Amino acid sequence: MDILSWLFKKEESQESPKPPEQLVFGAELKCPCGFKHSFLIVQTDSIDVDNLPIACVRDSKAFVNIMPFGTCTLGLECEQMIELEDLWENHEPQNMMVGEDEAITMKSTLTCKKSGKWIEPVTSGQDKKAAERILKEAALVREMKQKYPGLLEILEDPYGSLYLHEGMCEMAVQFLEDSLKRNGEMEMASLYGEYDLEGQLIRSALGHLLITCDASRLDLFVEGLSRQGVINGMNDVPGWNVRLLNEEMLEMVRREYPVTTKRVETMSCYKWQEEHKRALSVLGQIAMEIAYGCMSYECMIATKPYTGAVESKKSFNKGEETANENGEVGGDVGGTKDGLGTQTIDNKFPNDNQAGRTFDFTVEDGKINIENGIQKVEFVIDMDGNLHIGRGHSYLSGGQNVQAAGTMKVNSQGYIRNISNKSGHFQPTVSEAINYPKIFRNSGLNVDNSWIRISEFDTSMSNYVVDEYVFYQGPIQYMPH
Repeated sequence: MDILSWLFKKEESQESPKPPEQLVFGAELKCPCGFKHSFLIVQTDSIDVDNLPIACVRDSKAFVNIMPFGTCTLGLECEQMIELEDLWENHEPQNMMVGEDEAITMKSTLTCKKSGKWIEPVTSGQDKKAAERILKEAALVREMKQKYPGLLEILEDPYGSLYLHEGMCEMAVQFLEDSLKRNGEMEMASLYGEYDLEGQLIRSALGHLLITCDASRLDLFVEGLSRQGVINGMNDVPGWNVRLLNEEMLEMVRREYPVTTKRVETMSCYKWQEEHKRALSVLGQIAMEIAYGCMSYECMIATKPYTGAVESKKSFNKGEETANENGEVGGDVGGTKDGLGTQTIDNKFPNDNQAGRTFDFTVEDGKINIENGIQKVEFVIDMDGNLHIGRGHSYLSGGQNVQAAGTMKVNSQGYIRNISNKSGHFQPTVSEAINYPKIFRNSGLNVDNSWIRISEFDTSMSNYVVDEYVFYQGPIQYMPH
């Protein structure tokens, strides 16, 4: 290095560090106790996206400048307990003033009195993305209040009812029609964006109109839409797709809501359910907690190890044995390595030439490494104990019968985290799915720390799945015998 280069480098190193960015309207914020981020709102008469207002130390008011951060690790929702200091704290002196108050920067913090933790900036907001979204949402709220008076308040209330307010169902359908005209065909998955207010309102409108559909999760919502589609005769309608909000989906809504309206008006049980949604939700949660508690207790006090669901006389693929009164099978039972006979799950649609694809993978020490880092897959285990993963159960099995079929999630280290018996082509029963852990182990796969979801399936006259009921969901070691 020559002397000039050394001198210039030394001079550059002595330059003062770049000052932290100032926070503006739309800055993203995080709380170490919150489950989601929030955004900084600077109160002003008008907002120009190209010249966003700078925030100051007094922009610290809950529900005015700072929205709640979701569920708090202290055990309650943030909105129920949020309590902030009066001023942001600048840990470095600021020369920039907003009126008579100091501006705040990426190094500023605001203390939550409840947790004692610092709320800190994630972004300064100067990229304008959050501000544009917030302003778009504000415009949508104004339009909703002007064009659909009273509808927004119901859609924002998970326990609200369109059917108890005259004319609201028609208004909600009109909102959906206008949204479809404005946005075009939409995927149901796109309605679950965390920061997409319009998507959330569209989803809420569908959920409030189709009261038998649970819109809280995409998988439950799609299942409910599939069931309602069968009831309303939509399966034979060209363009019908339970994963798309299109004109066909709106047609199903138009067919369904007048029927529900009549039921609410003429049948007291339906009206009572609409009037007491919150109470029913709480009772449902309590019942679920009691059921899980009883199930866990039964598993903990069980003294006999699980040896598989074996009837008194069980026929296996290789050999035939008779179980004793304790359900234990003696002799050489073919088909598995540990005494559990190979079960056969029939393909309910063997002549269906299903499209699909397979994924390459390797198994080492019970862990699965899938090509391209794919983690969520469908699987089958064939009658020889071979695992096949990819998309399309019938495609993976070659149309043949299998020992196990369902879905599986593998983490980035290759450990199996979740398995289920969800398969429309094979529709494994509860008693068949209970055997999955041993079948997986027989195939050299480690499921010791995995969760399992076992469901029962309701089918139509044509044997298509129209509903799913969860029998057990939890750790494999606690699953019922």
